[in-house]
Amino acid sequence: MTTTFEGPVQFAAPVTAQTDQGDQSVVIDPIGGNVSATGNISAGGTVTGQTVAASGGLSAGGDATVGGNLTVTGDITVGGQISGATAAIGAAFVRSWTTVAPPNDLAYENVIWAPGLRLFVACATNGTGNGIITSPNGTDWTTRTPAADREWRGLAWSPQLSLLVATATSGTGNRVMTSPDGITWTSRTTPEDSAWTSVAWSPSLQLFACVAFDGTNRVMTSPDGITWTARSAAAANPWLEVVWVEDLGLFVAVASTGTLDHIMTSPDGITWTARTTPANQTWNRMAWSPSLALLVCVSTNGTQRVMTSPDAVNWTLRQAAAANEWHGVKWSPELRQFVAVAETGTGNRVMSSPDGINWISRASAADVQWVDLAWSPQEAVFVVVSRTGTGNGLMHSL
Repeated sequence: MTTTFEGPVQFAAPVTAQTDQGDQSVVIDPIGGNVSATGNISAGGTVTGQTVAASGGLSAGGDATVGGNLTVTGDITVGGQISGATAAIGAAFVRSWTTVAPPNDLAYENVIWAPGLRLFVACATNGTGNGIITSPNGTDWTTRTPAADREWRGLAWSPQLSLLVATATSGTGNRVMTSPDGITWTSRTTPEDSAWTSVAWSPSLQLFACVAFDGTNRVMTSPDGITWTARSAAAANPWLEVVWVEDLGLFVAVASTGTLDHIMTSPDGITWTARTTPANQTWNRMAWSPSLALLVCVSTNGTQRVMTSPDAVNWTLRQAAAANEWHGVKWSPELRQFVAVAETGTGNRVMSSPDGINWISRASAADVQWVDLAWSPQEAVFVVVSRTGTGNGLMHSL
């Protein structure tokens, strides 16, 4: 059933469209300003309401303006602008996914979007001369030759330096490489042969910070990606990821094991402080939402496999959408959605949340080990990488 409005429509009261013996009838209740339909909502002009809900799709030739929530099961097609209820709108963009064949079936570990290059860059922990791949859109990928064949795990982009940095968990004296374009890579000397798992750039500090899974000093920093200095971590934990949170003025790192000290923070990359976590679980990766002022961290085990924090100090456990091994999580400011991906699960290795608290399972395009993802605001797409798969080790949102 389709409810069609030929011109601009503004609802000052709730409107319910339904089918009555093959003819559509519209019932107006003078309380509120809601729009709901059991089928599609279609307007040649604009659609305006306090809340809009459709079990089908929403189509408007002009603008769609919603004061409250927009809930649409099907597609959203708007000729003008969409304003309001961006969380619900964003959920529509992370509902469908498709796989992409990478140039090589490798164990991809990390992917980032470098906005200055308008390029996705992904790295693998294996391969011979092909451990880096790049794409301008998440669909078309090209193999790039790394500076050395290493277990490449960490990636970061510095807009100020126009520089990519990759870190590795193998190699002798050269577990970092840099690139200005994602194509040509140069080896850099590292102060220790630790398993460097993750690297992050701080724009305000003009500093890279890198964390390690093992080693004597499990942190190192660099102002330029070339010269690195070893630093002491807050604890000898296996650190898996580090992020910079500009709003908090902190580097935040997460470890897979520990004794209720899986998080450490630093205002300068040099001095680190251990933070108490609510559960001893295999915490993997984190994402920060500036608009929600919230950090989200995901885990591969435990009863509650998500934890959130407004300050990186005080953490609260949350329920994941499914008991999968959640490994990667990212925030899209444009969609106002957290999206997480998992290594396990049956057809449900993606979940999303508008607030980091309430999570919804999403159908994944393939049951492979999805470990990391990146969002491109320019391309309006999420890209996900996997450690496994044959011709389907990459995935992107539709």
